[in-house]
Amino acid sequence: MEHQGCLAIGKHLSKGNGSYMMVVAHEIAHEWWGNSVSVADMADARLQEGFATYSEILFHEYLNGTTAYNKYITRISNANSGGVGIIGKRDVNANTFKNNDIYYKGAMVLHNLRQEVDDVNVFFQILRVFQMKFRNKTVDTNDFIETVNLVTQKDYRPFLMAELNR
Repeated sequence: MEHQGCLAIGKHLSKGNGSYMMVVAHEIAHEWWGNSVSVADMADARLQEGFATYSEILFHEYLNGTTAYNKYITRISNANSGGVGIIGKRDVNANTFKNNDIYYKGAMVLHNLRQEVDDVNVFFQILRVFQMKFRNKTVDTNDFIETVNLVTQKDYRPFLMAELNR
């Protein structure tokens, strides 16, 4: 689990296997997506967990290549519960973690955006601008969509809202 300033890794993951490295990558990603850029409401928790999950997938791609990345994406796309949007109810401390969709669907939204933008440099520019613009601030879904639109100079709101609500 991530905490500001340190990570807590369970004993069952301390054997040094591949899942250990993915958990470490995920939890370290929370330094950017959670501790630095935090959600203003639990309704948008997937901005933290989906970004951290996608960061672990990017780490996997870096270590093992595009084929491994695609296998990982296929695996998590099959793990989604389906048919339930991942924007929660505002001003309610609901259990947004109950079915892991904020992790996997959140990561899939980023993957699908990367595919839709169809320019890896622009996609990573979106992430950099979002992190720099909102460092030490709280965000919501609209902040991310506005950043995507600003960087791409296109309106991705319909695409992203469809992704978030499927």
